[in-house]
Amino acid sequence: TMELMRMLLRYGVYQDEPVQVGDAKILPRDFFFNFLLRSKEAREQDVWAYGLVVVVKGRKRGVETVVTLKNKHPPMEEWGGSRAYAKNVGIPLSIGAQMIAEGKVDKLGVLPPEGVFDPEEFFKELAKRGIDIDVKIEQYGIGRAE
Repeated sequence: TMELMRMLLRYGVYQDEPVQVGDAKILPRDFFFNFLLRSKEAREQDVWAYGLVVVVKGRKRGVETVVTLKNKHPPMEEWGGSRAYAKNVGIPLSIGAQMIAEGKVDKLGVLPPEGVFDPEEFFKELAKRGIDIDVKIEQYGIGRAE
């Protein structure tokens, strides 16, 4: 599934510029969304999951570094099928609100989460609620990769 998403992104399917198809102009993503929903496999899929992958690339202490974070949650039988999506959105929001209420945030304004919350503490709170974060760190340079 992630390979399909990468391919769609790489080929511009998510662009905001409509393309001409016959007599109509449509967004490429609208075509793929409607096309995929018509497939038998999409209608009969009864496995629910939510996956989030974050890839950060940059330099750490002068070494090219790639950090990949992936979330995992309990099987759908434990999480109630389609509720996996809502839980993966609601649980982190709840943790953030609780940390603010507990005075663990001392910054004001609209800020990115990583600038406000301690990631290790946040990930521990996620784990208590069934959401684990796998972290993979790769470093390239001077002939070394981790």
